[in-house]
Amino acid sequence: MSSSRRSSRSRRAGKAGTCPRCGAARVVPVMEDVVLRVHGHRHRIPDVPHERCQGCGERIFGIEVAGRFDAAVLKGRSKRVA
Repeated sequence: MSSSRRSSRSRRAGKAGTCPRCGAARVVPVMEDVVLRVHGHRHRIPDVPHERCQGCGERIFGIEVAGRFDAAVLKGRSKRVA
């Protein structure tokens, strides 16, 4: 594969430490509480590790965090049904 093809793929996928939204190279790891709003209900998930762009504020979550989000939403849904 040529180096030009490799670099274009890297840009599309987003380089480590580069914001996929604004392209700034100011993405830093953070640990914060996150509030999800689903169907008008708020779900607070404490201590979520993710990355935040210092330029535009975009948050970048890893796939491992999705399970925590799902569990919080399902827990909230079961409380409303009971």
